[in-house]
Amino acid sequence: MTYFGNYVENAVIREDNNGVCWAKLWSFGYNKKGELSAEYQLGENSDMRYGTIEYEVHEITKEDYDTFGETWIFGSTFQDRITV
Repeated sequence: MTYFGNYVENAVIREDNNGVCWAKLWSFGYNKKGELSAEYQLGENSDMRYGTIEYEVHEITKEDYDTFGETWIFGSTFQDRITV
């Protein structure tokens, strides 16, 4: 299992040994209160997993993946983390 962080989408991704990717996404609803999505499967060539020319996706730890949205979210850069 490999884990990735996508600060642009404010999401974390896990890729299993078969190449299937799953994501958790932090988003702000109409009430401006942030919430963590349930884990969901990404498409085969998802920009969320692989990034784009504008941004890269970086490897993170399993602990980062597990605690995302519970204790922290991304700020304006990959290194910037905000406590929730």
